[in-house]
Amino acid sequence: MNIVKIGAYYYSMLNVWREYRAQAYGPCLIRTADLYDPLSWRGWDGRSFSIRFIDPYTDHESDRAKHVCFPILPGTLDSLAIAEGTGTVLADVYVEDNRYGQGSGLYITASRDLIHWSAPTLVISTDALLRSEPRGHWSYLYFSMLDPMSTDRNFATVTASPYIYYVRLDDDNGPYTRVLFRRRMKISLNVQ
Repeated sequence: MNIVKIGAYYYSMLNVWREYRAQAYGPCLIRTADLYDPLSWRGWDGRSFSIRFIDPYTDHESDRAKHVCFPILPGTLDSLAIAEGTGTVLADVYVEDNRYGQGSGLYITASRDLIHWSAPTLVISTDALLRSEPRGHWSYLYFSMLDPMSTDRNFATVTASPYIYYVRLDDDNGPYTRVLFRRRMKISLNVQ
């Protein structure tokens, strides 16, 4: 996942795919003040950025549960972007189930503090994506919001009309038959 700078810190998310012992499934928030010091990253524990990560192969800490992060949302996130002029952080997530109540598709969620997130809003359903495709057996991955009008040199910011980039996979001729697509989106935020 990409890194965004807010104030004095750099933030990113780690998608934890499967539960391992004390680690729960979902995206974990991490931050650092120094990108050049890999040991300075700390994970959110549900109250503060106090989780220090260890190398499970070399560090034989007896209580490994002290080194797992707290997932802030159900599912996985694909990218982060800051809405210009608002400071609101947007995250996109593609789900293949009905966990958000509107079926499979691409959703956007927003946050002012990276801890508390809005209910995900459906941007486009998987059915709508498939209706625009030729015959085939397609799946989608790697969604990312990017905006050529971004004022950030790393494209960490988006205007009200960014693009969503994604990859279409050909499930009949995989694993490397992939096509990159982009679609224009419109973002409307109720900033308070």
